[in-house]
Amino acid sequence: MNDRCSLSDKHTLIILSVLAAIIAIATIPRLFDNNFWGDECYTIFLDGKSYLDIFVYEGENDVHPPLYHLISKLLCDIFGYTDWVYHLSSFIPFIFLIVLTVTVFRKDFGFAPTLLLLICLAILPSSVKYSTEARMYEWAMLFMFCVLMSAYHFLRDRSVSSQVCLVIFGVLAAYTHLYCLIILAMIYLALILAEIKTNKELIKSTIICGFMTFICYIPWIAEVLSAVNRVSEDYWQQAVPTFLNITGYLFGSPHMFAASLGLTIFIVAVLAYDIWKRSGSGENRLMEAKGKNHYEKTVFVWIVVFSLFATLVIGYITSALMNPVFLERYVYAITIGLWISLGLCISRFKKKEYLYAAVIAIILIFAVPITVEQLNENAEQNKETGTFLDLTSDISEGDTIFTDNASLTWMVLEYYYPDTDDVLFKDETDFPDIPVTKQSWLFLEESLSDDLKTEIESQGYTATTIVEDTYLSEYKTWAYRLDESA
Repeated sequence: MNDRCSLSDKHTLIILSVLAAIIAIATIPRLFDNNFWGDECYTIFLDGKSYLDIFVYEGENDVHPPLYHLISKLLCDIFGYTDWVYHLSSFIPFIFLIVLTVTVFRKDFGFAPTLLLLICLAILPSSVKYSTEARMYEWAMLFMFCVLMSAYHFLRDRSVSSQVCLVIFGVLAAYTHLYCLIILAMIYLALILAEIKTNKELIKSTIICGFMTFICYIPWIAEVLSAVNRVSEDYWQQAVPTFLNITGYLFGSPHMFAASLGLTIFIVAVLAYDIWKRSGSGENRLMEAKGKNHYEKTVFVWIVVFSLFATLVIGYITSALMNPVFLERYVYAITIGLWISLGLCISRFKKKEYLYAAVIAIILIFAVPITVEQLNENAEQNKETGTFLDLTSDISEGDTIFTDNASLTWMVLEYYYPDTDDVLFKDETDFPDIPVTKQSWLFLEESLSDDLKTEIESQGYTATTIVEDTYLSEYKTWAYRLDESA
């Protein structure tokens, strides 16, 4: 049985299209929640600025490029500034990914790898999360998917169109997320290293593509250097991801560690075998002889593995030399390459049908409970946020909100309670003076302690409970109204 299985091309297209439609439809309800965490609120904050101001503000204040925020702003201008449009900014690239998987990817790699990739997109926790989150990660994955497919077509066809696409989508990826720039550089390096050993005639074209990408990125180079300087002096992150967290995240979640580690080792082992047997038949008792486009598929897996692990090394080294500047989600864009590589590696085996079934079963067994719990938690947060906002609807413009939760002061309070003043404090020892000319409120991570209550009373105020142990966004919060004592 070949990679495309025994089903006709028409039947595989129908099956995969139906599955893709189900995935898309199942995602739509999540567009309509009002549950936004700090970084999403930052996106919404930038949506309220002009296009030029977004470009300038990002360059001066953020470490990431502005493309996603410009796209989000455009969608808001077209459809309105409302909850579902903020989520739409990530749902659109998710739909593009599904469509490209069923069309372009299926034609290149066949039914079984496409089915596996669709399942990963549908149920891996990270994919489910970012498919509607108002952040740039789904766009980054879409552009990186296009970069990888363009690289594959370039290796296979040597066409000018594939080189143009490699440059265009590489530039788009680099303007979407800072770590996409690093991943892209590692992809070009991996391509050149592979070509040195196998296809030296392609090196010139690869270097030209890389140079053109660099030329297109020159307008943002100064901002990148400025961002590096800022994070070297101070950055909000306290620690880098652990080995367990980053390994599990490669297939969607730190809780996927065992499955993710096993699948990643499998990919690396098959790649190592194919590189070792490059000059031979590559056939043994378990694996098939090298088939059509075997070289291109092997280089594809090499590009993914090399760029992923090289980026991880750079992230950890940079964090060691400066401040921690590396998170699991910063490599989310390239993880789709790992999911693709898994399918390509399985296709090397004679008993591939059983291996596909086993791997899909492993992914489902590990991922579904995590994803279901994640979705249930999101639904609870959305419901309780609505309740919280209803119970605190008396908060108005000019009011002051005191809080001991730094996460709330990062754009969350500004989004849910616009034109209020938020004041962060650590504990009762540094609780600020309560303004007498404004209504004041208290948002706590835990219930009001006796010591803090005493401090408030010493200023001539009493704390009246409004909300207890209820989510505001993804943060459990207790809310109190501070009134002058009678």
